[in-house]
Amino acid sequence: MIGNQQAEGLRRACDALAADNARLRYALRWTSAALQEACRKKAIIDEKDRWHIYHEIRTTGEILASADAALSGESNG
Repeated sequence: MIGNQQAEGLRRACDALAADNARLRYALRWTSAALQEACRKKAIIDEKDRWHIYHEIRTTGEILASADAALSGESNG
């Protein structure tokens, strides 16, 4: 059986996670939108451009697809 203090602690933890999730979704949405806008300006970047982060290499298009999948609740590499 769970006590009142434990239940309150779990509720606070869940509220914090929900707020963090909302904050991350907001940041991801704006990052994705900004990157999509940058792709429209061919002189800057293109969806076929490759990005390196540590050992991983992804194209701008793959990054955008992953962001879209995350926002829709799907899983996409």
